[in-house]
Amino acid sequence: MKNNNIEFIHRSFDFSDLKENEFHVKLFFNKDYLLKIKNLEHNRNFIFFI
Repeated sequence: MKNNNIEFIHRSFDFSDLKENEFHVKLFFNKDYLLKIKNLEHNRNFIFFI
């Protein structure tokens, strides 16, 4: 963790019915709370159902 952020790359995976592509994301934290998850390739936040 650096500056309350974690970056990772999700590897691609072939399921029997579809292919899931690789994606690069960054998780942003404030102390113990996750603030947002951003897709760095598209510069968009993941949306959560609350």
